[in-house]
Amino acid sequence: MYGNDWSYARTRLEGTYVRYKGEPVFISLIEGVDRCLIQKLLPNGTYGNEEWVNLDELDLCPFSLGYMNYGKSALYVSRQPMRRDWKQGLRPENIVVTNNRGELVSYKIRSVHFYEMLMGIYPSYEESLKLSKNLSSISWHKHWCVEAGQVIRYRHNEIVGSIVKNVPVLDKSFDYLKESLQETL
Repeated sequence: MYGNDWSYARTRLEGTYVRYKGEPVFISLIEGVDRCLIQKLLPNGTYGNEEWVNLDELDLCPFSLGYMNYGKSALYVSRQPMRRDWKQGLRPENIVVTNNRGELVSYKIRSVHFYEMLMGIYPSYEESLKLSKNLSSISWHKHWCVEAGQVIRYRHNEIVGSIVKNVPVLDKSFDYLKESLQETL
């Protein structure tokens, strides 16, 4: 994407998270087209060893964000629109995390929970339903969560239905989400 203009790439990518070979990585430094210093974000929430890679090997497609299971609740992670933002990758300044009441919540990118959300690692619907009885909420997919074993929430914490005899039932006004819900079960 940046060709040989590594100095421009430096202004856009240093200090951000992108993908390398399907894994989230932090870009520490760009010194040339073939001199990009990265650190993988590991499943345990820490960083791996530093590694030099070619700039054109990085996957700059945006991460798919959504629910993140964090502690005893599912938090919703979304991008925050920013003015005069020239950076391309993901970073704390362009992310907003909210709880089910829409309140801002502090978080850490370097965490197991954030890694699992980026990689799409979630418990199954059945497991989430069991766990939800002891938690305020838990997600089984980036776009779906169950709250207290009773309420179904969809993207951005919108209440869209309820649990009836362990089966998710959408409110009539949200019937258009039926196919999306079925794909996650």
